Amino acid sequence: MQNPVRYRNVGVASCAIIAILLAFALTGAANAITPLPRIKARPASPAGEFYNTATNAVFHPVGSNYIRLDTINGVQYHSTFTTGFYNPSAADNALRLMHTSGYNVVRVFIDPGDAAHQALGEYGTAGPASSNTPGLYAAYMNNFIDFLERATNYGVYVIPVLDYVPYNAYYEQLVDSGRPSTITGVNSFYLYAGAVSSKTTYVNQFVQAVKAADSGVLQPTVFAYELMNEAGCETADAPFNMTSGFVTTQDGNTYNMALPADRQNCQDSNTDLWAEKCVDAIHSVDPDAMMSCSVYTFAAVGKSGPNGLMPIQGADNRYPARPMWLARTRLSFVDIHQYPTSSAWSITSDLNSSEFSSIDKTAKPTLTGECGANTLIFPDINSATSVIAAQVSAAKSIGIAGLLLWTWDDDSEPYWTALDNNAAMTAAFVPRATESPYNGTPVQISATGAATIEAENYDRGGEGIAYHSAYSSNPAGSAYRSPDSVAVYDDTAAGNGHGIGWTTGGEWQKYMVNVATAGAYTIAIRVSSTSAISGAMHVSDTGGANLSGSINVPNTGGWIKYQSTATVNVSLTAGPHTLQLMVDNGGYNIDSIVIGAPLASGTKFNQGQYLTVGQYITSPSKNCFLVQQSDGNLCLYKGSDPSNNQGFLWGSLSASQPTGNYFTILQSDGNLVTYKGTGPSNNLGYVWANFTSGSNYLQVTDSQQIQMISGNNVLWQKP
Repeated sequence: MQNPVRYRNVGVASCAIIAILLAFALTGAANAITPLPRIKARPASPAGEFYNTATNAVFHPVGSNYIRLDTINGVQYHSTFTTGFYNPSAADNALRLMHTSGYNVVRVFIDPGDAAHQALGEYGTAGPASSNTPGLYAAYMNNFIDFLERATNYGVYVIPVLDYVPYNAYYEQLVDSGRPSTITGVNSFYLYAGAVSSKTTYVNQFVQAVKAADSGVLQPTVFAYELMNEAGCETADAPFNMTSGFVTTQDGNTYNMALPADRQNCQDSNTDLWAEKCVDAIHSVDPDAMMSCSVYTFAAVGKSGPNGLMPIQGADNRYPARPMWLARTRLSFVDIHQYPTSSAWSITSDLNSSEFSSIDKTAKPTLTGECGANTLIFPDINSATSVIAAQVSAAKSIGIAGLLLWTWDDDSEPYWTALDNNAAMTAAFVPRATESPYNGTPVQISATGAATIEAENYDRGGEGIAYHSAYSSNPAGSAYRSPDSVAVYDDTAAGNGHGIGWTTGGEWQKYMVNVATAGAYTIAIRVSSTSAISGAMHVSDTGGANLSGSINVPNTGGWIKYQSTATVNVSLTAGPHTLQLMVDNGGYNIDSIVIGAPLASGTKFNQGQYLTVGQYITSPSKNCFLVQQSDGNLCLYKGSDPSNNQGFLWGSLSASQPTGNYFTILQSDGNLVTYKGTGPSNNLGYVWANFTSGSNYLQVTDSQQIQMISGNNVLWQKP
């Protein structure tokens, strides 16, 4: 492990850290929190993967380590949620920025408590040192639950690192009672049954606390419970500081410390049994929870690989747990920490010191829970971003499912953070977010009917990709698209119960659609406003071309009184499109976008198609044409088009209507109907109908007639 300050300060006897407190009644707003879909692990080829259980889609962890350290007498302690230290506002700002920057996982250290802070009345999960119950300190856990709630709202999953056990009377008694002198220090946690029991009690209590909060809606937010940060044994402590003699451990076996094979088996067998017992303790509360146990590589502590924890004395007395063995347990994934040590550093050489090549990588995913660039090794940001970008690329190529950066914003250690130099590390570390349809598939624009797109169902992808908002957070307060900053509001009068308000010039939203048939379609926007706004918006395509021209917003008479804008025509080719709704002048609400079926053209039109004023269709030989007139009449004339009118043949009305907007549509029931208005989204009232149901399409023939057709049958014709 390159960074010793990430260890909690624990003495040999008090590696028996212990802990804690009162039973607690956490309060939360379960009805205000929408649970995240559970992420789980599954086998895959060429490498195991994480997946979203709601969509079955592969989940790629992109994360950071959010830490807060407090120094007492030169010793640093993890204090992110310690009472008196937790800052909800800072946590919220960090989680919001993580989300908008493309991070989806955050790793945090859970403070088991320590004597230095307890003396100051500042507590971790242990609470006061005198606590003599297994329950965890309520005030501390409330801080962690608050963080989980905020993370849930921002769509960020959390890995809590449950190092050691709470430091109090209850857990200390479990760790130390009856412990032989041949097992000491950090080794106790893996080799001694009492210490293992203290650990399983701790993780069980912690998971119970998460389950109890907010009626259980926070459980899926926990990506995985990490049993120990960088698990391993030390040759500074018994039994591995012994070169002879025997030790009996929690697995029931007796090992000869003079034999390298026995020494190695002692660590391997007991670490795996420890992991299995912790899995049972967690699954007894939350059967769907994932669990992990991180390790550093052998190369990171100057060793070429496992060799019986020999030599005893060296520059670094730590020996990591072997990933190959942990991979065989019921832990959900393998977590191996890696830190580049030079520009020539090799990810594969580093991993292979820990037998990575021998792991069955198809069985479960591999995660890099910590990686980062040390400022002492990479003193300029360009060299740091270069080596991290290379590590991310190399990790992907060998099947590592995701990486987490050390750290988010902590500047107390010599590592480039995610936010340094205008977030240069984030730019190198986080894959560029991609746009995707809100419901997973593009909105289908059929050839026979209109499609309504709810404005608030703009594409996924975030700021600058799927939308641009004038606000840093949603000023309307709706949770519907949280944590996006688009001003989505709640209104039962709006379609789907939501809309977009607080509109400001320069904002935009994107919508992926798929057009079945090329043609001239209509678009109308359902809006509300207390004043008429000229040049309010327009619709463009992906390349920025203005498809619609300016769209004006009418005065609808109130913010919850909606009506459609005048219909505009847009020409769309068949296939996928991304429509962009551009706000040119704000001051109105947007409920939905209504896309009408293609306008009638050629020699016929189908159900859902229609003619607006001035539009027409012709016979195949162009010896007659059918046109919608501004007096409400649908008329058939001799000639090729309105500029070549050679005489009246038929009209739908015996008396003309006042000049205005009209359209004639072949409805889905087969009726041909004329209405006032500019199109289906602006229907202002009935004018005329032929009352013929069951028609599939209308056609103009060379015999200078219009016909309503069903199959091979003519149901109606004029003249």
